[in-house]
Amino acid sequence: MRIESNYLYRVIRASWGIHISANGSANIFDSEANLARGEFRFHVEGDCLPGVRKALAFGAALTMSRILQEVNYANVDIIINNIVHSDVDFQTEGAVALAIRLLEKMFNLDESEIDVQFDHDLNRYTFPWDLSKLGSFWLD
Repeated sequence: MRIESNYLYRVIRASWGIHISANGSANIFDSEANLARGEFRFHVEGDCLPGVRKALAFGAALTMSRILQEVNYANVDIIINNIVHSDVDFQTEGAVALAIRLLEKMFNLDESEIDVQFDHDLNRYTFPWDLSKLGSFWLD
């Protein structure tokens, strides 16, 4: 089974905001001889900044268990592409939120809480995750 969707993540709580959008597709299939049941594969296609690629993968990882439960642990192959964001007034952390919301929409999952605040002293948005702690193993 194949499903497709798109999503625009947008947050504006100050004089500037974060806008990032993408398309996504997923193939859901029964186990093949060389794959274990519940295999979750995630790909980002097209040009985007390496930090955005990592953030999208992190967002998918945060959503993975809910997706696998929703599809009764069938195998899932997800592709995200057509990523569009502004080069100014952009924070990579917004890509995590985009991936979460896009996948929730694709798989008809309840929206999870994403606590995003604007820190006026830092002049940036704060999210519940710290991408600086992901390390070099995330899609380098």
